[in-house]
Amino acid sequence: MRIDARVEGITEAVNNLAALARDLGDAIPAALYQEAQDIMRESKHQVPVAHPSLSGYSGGRLRASGYVAPPQKDEQGKDYVELGYGTDYALYVHEIPPPEEGAPHPRQIQPGTRTARHVTGKWKYLEDPIKERADKIPENIKRRAQRVLEKYAKR
Repeated sequence: MRIDARVEGITEAVNNLAALARDLGDAIPAALYQEAQDIMRESKHQVPVAHPSLSGYSGGRLRASGYVAPPQKDEQGKDYVELGYGTDYALYVHEIPPPEEGAPHPRQIQPGTRTARHVTGKWKYLEDPIKERADKIPENIKRRAQRVLEKYAKR
């Protein structure tokens, strides 16, 4: 007795698996990038502004220097996204509290240094949005990956 069988669709299945792997591989860095964009948007709302005017001043160099770099891979092949502010004084404004939050009294400050004084905004303007969102990031990335899987499950 002889049984012949013919399997069709192997090439299509292999191509679908390759596309799924590619799309999943793209989904994670895209999700990281979107999370970083959302963090930066909130951070820019918190950036200190020294002299806002009633005419709609938007925040000057510090706020304008906020950036989110495109996703990259580290030496181990793990995805990451860099975000930050590109002025030479951003770190000082971020790390020095205003006087009412613990900065030294002006008479206690070394010559050549200063405390952060701003009319609007706050210190820790990047750290706080990151901390506020940190617990949600893995779930948001998982949700994006799930959408990719669902797209291929329907094929």
